[in-house]
Amino acid sequence: MATFCTEFEADDVISSTEEESEKTEMTVTKGAEETGLTRNTDIGTELYMAPELFKSTAEIPYTNKIDVYSAGIVLFEMFHRPLPPGMERISTLRTLKTSGCVPADFAATFTTSQASNARRLIESMLAVDASARPSVTSILEDDRISFNDSEDDLFRKQLIKTVKSRTGLLFKEVMETLVKEEPTKAQAYLYDSKICKDRFNLERESSMGTVIEQLASLLKLHAFKPLSSPLLRASMHAKKETSRTKPVLMVDQAGFPVTLPFDLRANFVRMVSRNNNVVRLKRYTIGRSFGYGELPGGVHPTERWECSVDAVGPIRSVLSLSHSILSVLLAIAAAMLEQQQVRCVLRSRNDAAVSSFLVLSHRIGHIGLVRAALVHGGVPEEKHESVLNAIAMKKGEVAKELHASLPGAKATAAQLRAELKSLLKSRHERVREGTKGAMDEMEEIMEALEKADDSSLSRVELLLDPLLVVRPAVFSDGLVFQLELQAPLQKRPLTLAQGGRFDHLLAEERHSKDHEFATPIALVGCSVSLDLLVNSGGGAFRPPSVVVCSLEHPLLHEKLQLTSSLRKRGIIADVFEGTLRERSGEVTEHFDEYCARNRVEYVLIFLSKDEVIVEKGEDATKVKTELVMMVSPVYSSTESNVASIIKLVIIMKLKDDLA
Repeated sequence: MATFCTEFEADDVISSTEEESEKTEMTVTKGAEETGLTRNTDIGTELYMAPELFKSTAEIPYTNKIDVYSAGIVLFEMFHRPLPPGMERISTLRTLKTSGCVPADFAATFTTSQASNARRLIESMLAVDASARPSVTSILEDDRISFNDSEDDLFRKQLIKTVKSRTGLLFKEVMETLVKEEPTKAQAYLYDSKICKDRFNLERESSMGTVIEQLASLLKLHAFKPLSSPLLRASMHAKKETSRTKPVLMVDQAGFPVTLPFDLRANFVRMVSRNNNVVRLKRYTIGRSFGYGELPGGVHPTERWECSVDAVGPIRSVLSLSHSILSVLLAIAAAMLEQQQVRCVLRSRNDAAVSSFLVLSHRIGHIGLVRAALVHGGVPEEKHESVLNAIAMKKGEVAKELHASLPGAKATAAQLRAELKSLLKSRHERVREGTKGAMDEMEEIMEALEKADDSSLSRVELLLDPLLVVRPAVFSDGLVFQLELQAPLQKRPLTLAQGGRFDHLLAEERHSKDHEFATPIALVGCSVSLDLLVNSGGGAFRPPSVVVCSLEHPLLHEKLQLTSSLRKRGIIADVFEGTLRERSGEVTEHFDEYCARNRVEYVLIFLSKDEVIVEKGEDATKVKTELVMMVSPVYSSTESNVASIIKLVIIMKLKDDLA
């Protein structure tokens, strides 16, 4: 396109802008009306004339779009191969006008991008329907039609100069223009339509709330304290993450580039670096991280629920820090397995046999061991980072060769040492010492886990993996670990959590204004995917809920009083607005949908101020209101008749389920 525009400017094809053409059009029409004359349709060369000129009448006049059509023919001739005068040229142009499509060999000497843009533009200009053709203004403002090279260079230089001068008036004007430019209604709708539909899942959100509560309780039990970090951070050129998801970059109104949290750890490291009094700290935070996948711009970024668990302490205590993080992951694994067993028991009671169980494995590795193997294999130092990324993504030839040369995961350190003799006895000191140091740390952490007498250890498959690499841009300073879940009917295991040591992030965040730490510190942490925890069944065991409604009369005061009484006993209860009347028609459908969506197990229906029907499935029993309101907090399983169960057990059965 640049070549064309250098030789032939758009203003040479179209004699005036759209506004000027419309003004001329109005003037000519007015003059014709005053003099009684009509427009002349017999104008121009036939090959360049728009179709409407052959059928235009006084009642259906032509518009300035005839110039757009003629310009399209001219542009075609300029982009297409030279056409010799005579029948070939006439035949080609007539075929073009008839079909409205350019030939397959169109713009053969141009790049694919230029030819595609030219084809799109010309075919739109040659639309038979004049209203479907682009306006003169839209053609000139189309950003896919570039100016000549010199103008492009001049614009680029001016843009760079403007952006660098953030205090200048021109930069301020540019930013104000960008902020004031509102999206179209279609763009505004498409921006978050997908995520709004995906997120509107009450059952999943309820499970997420349960998982967050359970996880927070578990972390507090391990002496971790909640500590959140700022949401935004200045956008810096960081190492490339080994992920298909990219960080969300934004610009504030002042033109300052910032990013949403890609994970919940980076901003925490900044907090530690700004506070030199942080010597020992065990913290966690639960929130959402953001990223863009393969989708184009103009859509809401992907949101991921994540729990970041981190431990900070003197570098001499790195073993203890690592053990505290690993203990948390083992506890999470044990809780998941316990839930799976409960689920299986409940299904067995319903005579539905369960033969599939969750399988959880905990892999422990060491980046020092992988680096030693790379040196032993002759991989240059400058390629180590890219190879580590390839191993984490399970891609690349070097990664495949390394997988073939190193042993698989082993259950004990002794087994792994026996397989790594070539590295442990290498002539290269760096290989030898690196392997020995990594194996010593892995053996120490395994011994610490075994001596802790953690009952969850026997329920999780614990493996030492010499090729384990997880997010090397973050966890690249020592031990690394990964919690995997193999669910029934899934071919590959899912990664529930990843972590390791990340001291280098603190060094990268250090600023000259920051004070030096009196004692060198180490940082160890892990990231837990709450989305995968929920999808795998975590938080699925919520207490059954109760809905209180009325049949014919609103009885709002009575319904609220009963609901309040249930809630005081720790029972989840809600009020259904309105009345059920005869449980038919639209009201019934709405009520049934409500019960299904909220998994309501017990329905309490007011017949009158004094009588309530208690429904559970197909069973229904009428009881006095005061009996429900005065339920004893003592659970009794000796009474068997339905009336007694309704009186003393039905409501407290919910309380028992909660426990």
